[in-house]
Parts: sequence; structure tokens; C-alpha cells
Amino acid sequence: MRGLLPEKAGEGEEVVHVLRPSCFACGKVHRWARLVRLPNGRTVGNYSDEYRVYCEAKWVFRKFRSKRTRQLYLQEVANVRGQAGYDKLYNAMLDIWRRKVANDS
Repeated sequence: MRGLLPEKAGEGEEVVHVLRPSCFACGKVHRWARLVRLPNGRTVGNYSDEYRVYCEAKWVFRKFRSKRTRQLYLQEVANVRGQAGYDKLYNAMLDIWRRKVANDS
């Protein structure tokens, strides 16, 4: 993450630096980029690949209610993105599921 930007300071005020994450696609720092905290405690940018995978994993649970439809979606991810893409999404889904089960207990 890059983009240590000085915030504007008024007269007699100290300049505060705010860390702004860079865009995963273009590498630029957008003014609407924010830092977000994932359920695992990590703080990442909302343009990061890790946050994208987390959001996709949440979407899969909302969109595909049955285990079979989720498996079919994951199989399609493996076909399109390869084993590495499948593993990233599967691990994110597994993490969400484990946290949900632990919170429900």
C-alpha cells in the first residue's frame, strides 16, 4: 500500500499523514480509496485483491444458498482462473464459514 498523503492543516495545526491504499488494477491512489478491516483483523485497502476475494466469498454465500450450487460456482472459478484462483476463493469462504460457526456456538 502506498499513498502517504498529507491532509490539509489549518493555521497553527500540525500536518497529519493519512495512509491511502493504491488501486489494485491501475496502481493509482484514488480519493475515495479507504482502509477496511477484515474479520480476520487485517487492515487492507478497499481496492486490494484480498478485499475483492473477501467480498466475492460473501457474495457467493448470499447468491448460492445450497452447498451444491456453491460447489458448481467454485468449479467454474477453477476452470476460468485456475487452481490458484480457486484456492484463494475457497480459503476465504472457509474462513467466513468457520467464523460464522464459531460465533453461532
